[in-house]
Amino acid sequence: MTEATPGPRSGEPQRGGGARRATGTPVLQTGIKMLAVIDALARAEAGLSVSALAERLDWARAAAHQYLQTAVAAGWAFQDENAVYRVSLRVADLASRVNPAKELRPILLPVMQEAVAELGAPVSFAVMEQSTPVIVERVEPARAKFIRRGYEARVSPRSSASGQVLLAFSDEAHRAAARDSGVLDDAVYARIRLQGYALVHSEWLGDRITAVAVPIAHEGAGIGALSVITEQGALPDDRLIDAMLRAAGRLHDAFASRQS
Repeated sequence: MTEATPGPRSGEPQRGGGARRATGTPVLQTGIKMLAVIDALARAEAGLSVSALAERLDWARAAAHQYLQTAVAAGWAFQDENAVYRVSLRVADLASRVNPAKELRPILLPVMQEAVAELGAPVSFAVMEQSTPVIVERVEPARAKFIRRGYEARVSPRSSASGQVLLAFSDEAHRAAARDSGVLDDAVYARIRLQGYALVHSEWLGDRITAVAVPIAHEGAGIGALSVITEQGALPDDRLIDAMLRAAGRLHDAFASRQS
């Protein structure tokens, strides 16, 4: 039995696949197309019908149907009661095991180091692990402005700036999964999304601190939160916010340059 491929309209996924060809070694076009299907399903919160996928990827409908059926057979997708295809829990399980900081570390660390040099305060990068925000990278200043007795890798999804940003830029299902740890009112997350950062004044390990976190996105998806923490009053809030927003902008520009 021969494999159905996209019809005369297109020989390759043109929209939504985001595929980049490796150099030197031939790549499997069927593999790229299957990954384009999984990517398209993952980005469509309401799922996709066969016709919608065919239109999104500019494929023949028969090819879209066969790739969707293959994804279902492999356990990466399922068809719901409305005959719409969605990614399966296997995708969510795989995503929860990914540490984006590992892949992005060569880009991430220089930007974090610049922010530390500018502010003289520790800068962290956190991701959501299951329903808990976790710091996966941290850069300390050569001489901290205040003495800290250490820090926890896992931070509160409710009271930490990083946790607030990670939940604000996740979907409602993700916030619901974190309810056991306590989440804030939806209005708080709406405000964070609107302003593009979270600002927290609190007490941490016995110190009065100010923390600012901003969201970091890669290829259109939120991957983490970049944050700074300093002694309350050491620097104006506006300066911390501006520095973090500029750092996020440098990261996003670096990601874009890397893709081009």
